[in-house]
Formats: sequence, C-alpha cells, structure tokens
Amino acid sequence: MEPTHDPPLSQQDTRSLKPVKWLSHHGSGISVQECVRRWKAIFLPSMCPGCTKCPVSSGLCQGCQDTLHKASKDETELACYRYEGAIARLVQGAKFRPSVPHAMACLHLWSLEHMQGAQTTNSSLDAVTYIPSHWRRRVWRGFDLAELLAIRLGKLWNLPVIPLLKCTHLKKPMSQTQSRQERSETVKHRFAIRPLPNNAPHGVYLVDDVMTTGLTLKEGTRLLVQLDLEVQPMVFAKTPNRSGP
Repeated sequence: MEPTHDPPLSQQDTRSLKPVKWLSHHGSGISVQECVRRWKAIFLPSMCPGCTKCPVSSGLCQGCQDTLHKASKDETELACYRYEGAIARLVQGAKFRPSVPHAMACLHLWSLEHMQGAQTTNSSLDAVTYIPSHWRRRVWRGFDLAELLAIRLGKLWNLPVIPLLKCTHLKKPMSQTQSRQERSETVKHRFAIRPLPNNAPHGVYLVDDVMTTGLTLKEGTRLLVQLDLEVQPMVFAKTPNRSGP
C-alpha cells in the first residue's frame, strides 16, 4: 500500500529547500505572480514580447517587426531604432517588469543590426564597454540590459568587453525624469572610473540601451576620455527629438 503522506524530511533535505528570494532595491522579495510568470517563461512556448499574441522562437513576430521605426539617417551611426512603439515596449518590459523575453528580443534585433558591422569597425576602437546600472538595480532585474548589448556586440565583432565604469549612486532612472535640468542633476556624480586592465585598449565602443538627451553618454564619454581613450557611443534606441525643456 502506498503511504498516505510524505516521509519526514531530513535536516539535509530541509537545507536544500530554502526558498530563493530575488531582492529588489527596497530589500523585499518579488510577488508570487512574478515568480509564476518567470517559471512560465522557462517552460511554456515563448510568445512575441511585442504583442504577446504570436508564438516566436526569438525576437518579434512579423507583425511587430513591420511596425519598427529605424533611427533617422543622421542618427544611424549612433542608434539602431527610434524609442517608440514596439521598441519602447521591449525596453520598458526588459528594464521595469523585468522580463527576460523582452531583453532577449532586444538582443536579437541588436544582432541583426550589427551582424555585418565587423567589416567596417574602426581599427583604433579595440574593446567594448557600457553604461552600467547600479548593482542593487541589477540584482532586482537579474541582468543589466546595456551589459548584455555590449557582450553581444563584443561577440559579433570579436572584441573584448571591459567594464570601465561603475554606477556609484542609486538614483531615479533617467527615463523617469522630465526636464533636462532634472536629468543633469540625476547624472551628476553618478558614475566613476574603474582601473584600467594591464592590456588597456586604445579606444572603446560605449554601449547604452536608450538615449534621450545624451547626458548619460556625455558623462560616460567624459570619464573615459580622462583615461586617454577614444570613445564611440552606441545605443539600441534613441528618443525622437521633441520640444520642451
């Protein structure tokens, strides 16, 4: 006859069953609903993160791809896409839900844009770095989108990825600031320089996920120039120009 209840757990078994707790920047765990959503993302067929209706193996469905807006001609050397529509939903989902499928879709589109770029890379730029998130925000998300983009670019172009900057202050995300003055105050003293490795690069591609006013990239570039590095900023998406302060 089968037992009607489970046998008691040994002390070793109970140690292995300690719950995993994802920490937010408030120090509390994520909700049960978020845990369920993450398990579904692992075991169930993935749906298009843009519309959540069409099953896809990677990236976006064809319908969402047809709605993408490339950056204008004067921005193509800096940004791949305009930060609006499906692209804005992908980045927001990756950073603020946070959602791994949304992040993977961003990486897929980033790869498509830079697959052939290795033949035209600047020979004086021999490494990739990125604008980092604060470590507490990274723990909460489980990843840093700018770092993932940098790693993917390094693999595509066969360049080393070197973390040269660190975020020293946990401030409001730049996307949640309104005026240029508020953004300027937010980015001030936000980053610091890491020590250069022994095989220091001559120049770097500086990768970020979204550019709005350009203040974050300018601050990162300013710090890297202090290391006598040539810097070429690159972003996944750029907010269209808009009127206002």
